[in-house]
Amino acid sequence: MESAKQLAVVIPSLRGGFHLMDIARPSKPGPGKILLKVMVAGLNPADWKIHDYNIHIPGYPFVPGSDFAGTVEEVGEGVVGWQKGDRLMYSSSGGAFQQYAEIDAGDSQIPDNLSLESAATMPIAFATAVIGLFAGGTSGIGINPTISWDKPCAGQSALVIAGSSCVGQYAIQLLKFSGFTAIVAYASSRHSEFLKSLGATEVIDRNEVSLVDLPTYIKATFDVVFDALSGTDALTAARHLLADGGKCATVQPPTILTPDLHGLFAKENKKLAGIFALYKSSPESEALGVALRENLGRLVNDGVIKPNRYEVLAGGLKGVIEGTERHRQGKVSGVKLIVLPHASE
Repeated sequence: MESAKQLAVVIPSLRGGFHLMDIARPSKPGPGKILLKVMVAGLNPADWKIHDYNIHIPGYPFVPGSDFAGTVEEVGEGVVGWQKGDRLMYSSSGGAFQQYAEIDAGDSQIPDNLSLESAATMPIAFATAVIGLFAGGTSGIGINPTISWDKPCAGQSALVIAGSSCVGQYAIQLLKFSGFTAIVAYASSRHSEFLKSLGATEVIDRNEVSLVDLPTYIKATFDVVFDALSGTDALTAARHLLADGGKCATVQPPTILTPDLHGLFAKENKKLAGIFALYKSSPESEALGVALRENLGRLVNDGVIKPNRYEVLAGGLKGVIEGTERHRQGKVSGVKLIVLPHASE
């Protein structure tokens, strides 16, 4: 009997582009696995980079996409705590841009007051912000590793570069939750009021002040810099804007950060941490993931963490092709692009 088919976005070969194709639908999930009906998938700026630079692709053909939100279709042997119909959100290095996916059991149940669309904005972007800021060791800068509600960083100051990005928005909220008194966002001024509603105390317009000029313009230093942009100019500005003993978390992957760059920060008594946004990437990140699962419902239900604003792309999975190109051209600002796989034409 021919296996059931489903629609998916596929990269067929090295730099082979994004194509909407029929592929085999996963059958019964294996031990410790869940078959997820992917109701919403989120796009990320990294999607086109993964394609262009062959990052985290184990082989071809490859189904990309890192942010999943959906309902449990079936559970595999040995899976406890999940049943058909449960809503969950999930992050991975691939597999979201399809209608059904076999995933590991154990990720986060979606809080009751969160829609599937809003939930799909969270997995990678929120993981990047929370691991970079909260995880200890080399995974992050360790400002709140136990997710304490007692404002452990009261009175401290922070700068968020690319504050209106999906990751930057979550970073602002986590800094506010941790007690930071001054939170400066470097972003487009058109997002100023929204970012202040999330917790920013000041917004510096990136269209008026370049990253190169930012240290001179601010004339102050910060206890923490969160770089949600990456690149030489962002990290140079971050280093100059950190106070003695300050800490910088950057979305630039740790595999790309050179020993020389770490040395520049260390020479000035400053810490630099590149973020790998998977909770199983280190013992510190894994411990944080456990603490987060215990606190996520309260964080969302109490309004401490508000999901990204989102834009639903037309055409179901076909929208991935358009959205990825918009990310490549830098034409996405302040919103998360999402698709509805089961609305595919």
